[in-house]
Amino acid sequence: MDAAYVSALSALAGSAIGAMASFATTWLTQHSQERATLLVRDRARREALYGEFIREASTLFGDAFRHDLDDPAKLVNL
Repeated sequence: MDAAYVSALSALAGSAIGAMASFATTWLTQHSQERATLLVRDRARREALYGEFIREASTLFGDAFRHDLDDPAKLVNL
């Protein structure tokens, strides 16, 4: 095999490996950014849900000091 063929094949192989490495790096970066975005969105949703629960529970707790539990259906929202 000629030296020219070996150097040409080496150049093509290096180029292909570089392209695959670039593709893999881009894919991993996008994947991690998407996962981070989903985690932040999920955390914000849970914080809002917990805040709503605390508001409703504190309202019912204050109401419990003032009244007897005549209607258990009031606790359904909690």
